[in-house]
Amino acid sequence: TKAGVNQIASKLLRDSMERCQAIAKIGKKDKGKEKTFPVVKKCKYSFDIEFRKKLLKLNIPHMEKLRQLYIADPELNEDAFNVSLYVLLQRYHSLLGHGMQCACSEHVFDALKHTLQVNFECFASPLNCRFPRYCSAFPDTDGVFGSL
Repeated sequence: TKAGVNQIASKLLRDSMERCQAIAKIGKKDKGKEKTFPVVKKCKYSFDIEFRKKLLKLNIPHMEKLRQLYIADPELNEDAFNVSLYVLLQRYHSLLGHGMQCACSEHVFDALKHTLQVNFECFASPLNCRFPRYCSAFPDTDGVFGSL
């Protein structure tokens, strides 16, 4: 029903606004305390990324991929990486997606690369890109992970 759709849209908007407010506080002093940053904890099969009681999860292969793609700091400053990671995951989480929208299989990309020398994707995310350079819907959050 229309009322149900409006209710879902309102909840998504509230959740998104809360996430944006939390993101804006990253790295700033919290009520006289030290600066706060997202905390990344490795679990058995995944990573927990937590900031201000908001918990996001990321599987180990995706974390390894994002670390390889991260281009903002060659020294890999952990705080800067964790902020970029949290912001990226919050963006995709707020869209109720997991970064795998309409992705081709790795076999298709292998064939394109070897047959046609394709080495760039026009529509990808850091979570589903096959090549180190690609275009994504969100260059503001994805740029540090190679999006152009």
